[in-house]
Amino acid sequence: MSVSTKIPTELMIDIYKRLDDIGSIAECSLVCKQWYLASRNESLWLWFIERRLIDKEAIKEMLCTKENNTNSNPESRVTNYSIYKEWYCSYIGYHDTYTNMRRNMRKLKEWSDKNCPKIYESLNPGLKWRPRVSFSSSNGSSKKSSSNGCDGKIPLNELMQYLPWSDPRLNGFIMAYHLHDGQRFHFSNFSTGLFGTFRCLALVTGCRSPKNSAILHHVVRIQSNTLQYTNLGTFEEFYTRYVHDLVSGRFDVLPANQIVMMPNWGNGTSHAITKGISVSFSIIFCPEENSFSHTYKYRVKLELKDPQKLRYPSVQLLNRCWAVQCHSNEEHRIFGEGVVGLNPILSIEAPTFSYFSQIQDNPHDHIESMCGYFEMIPGTITNPLGPSFNIEVAPVKLRSLGVNNWK
Repeated sequence: MSVSTKIPTELMIDIYKRLDDIGSIAECSLVCKQWYLASRNESLWLWFIERRLIDKEAIKEMLCTKENNTNSNPESRVTNYSIYKEWYCSYIGYHDTYTNMRRNMRKLKEWSDKNCPKIYESLNPGLKWRPRVSFSSSNGSSKKSSSNGCDGKIPLNELMQYLPWSDPRLNGFIMAYHLHDGQRFHFSNFSTGLFGTFRCLALVTGCRSPKNSAILHHVVRIQSNTLQYTNLGTFEEFYTRYVHDLVSGRFDVLPANQIVMMPNWGNGTSHAITKGISVSFSIIFCPEENSFSHTYKYRVKLELKDPQKLRYPSVQLLNRCWAVQCHSNEEHRIFGEGVVGLNPILSIEAPTFSYFSQIQDNPHDHIESMCGYFEMIPGTITNPLGPSFNIEVAPVKLRSLGVNNWK
């Protein structure tokens, strides 16, 4: 009896699990019949499938389509081994990325189920992956993407084509796709999609120009008027970071199933507390709004954190003042009554108030930073309980938003 036959099948399977490479397992299976049979054990390949988070049904569908012309019942030949092998061959070079993306999708679904289920329902269908089919014609030009999927190892099932390919300014790209979840347009209560106000995101899947090859498989944010872009990193990096920010609460969700892209912390945010009232300020650069001036959208959130420090049962916003510092070192002061036509009241019963607005700079003198204050009156404007006082809006540097990184 050979030494190999003395190794229990369970131990052989455990050894194969540690190899974690279908090629190495295939070489080991040539040693003898026992090793071969162990290499085809269904529980072994199910373990690999589950460990890699492989979508069994999607790969099974691909296998059945391939064998449909040669076998009247292709499903009878589909095994865990054949599923793993098909996945392994289809995603060569993308194995770790595939698993990471599937893990991110699980996190996204868990977050969506808790916070905003309709956003996940709008995806088509759940951002599944599809393997290779070229979208490029023989002359290198791009073709329209189909509605039921996209290929070329692109990690989204539906990437809506957004850009005018006849425009000569796009010679640097072969393919770029709009990253909105396309099915959101079937829901009347969606004015923003999964990526919120990021309306001009694209995934670069090919480059005509060698100088642009560094952004291959990267997500870029495109300015629709000038077609300038800024690099947001590889799709895996971008998506991993984005899902992490959603799960950690960096972005809020409005009751209307919209993700607010003004972050709660990080670049473009500031926080200050005056007399128990906190002011959270967040701002984002919106390149798609105007090709000449810089447009910024911002959110301000006022919250009565400590009524004891305020020493009044309520307080009402009277006036606002913004101090805008420009590149020329010139400071502009913007005064106004109330905010967005309102004079909100903060009280123990209604301690918070948020509003959205925007600001544009001068094309010849861009904004460097901004700060400000709100004048508050204890009680109400019609029934004041004391003298007015100012609450601070801490400064934010707009240069940190990557405004100058566009190419």
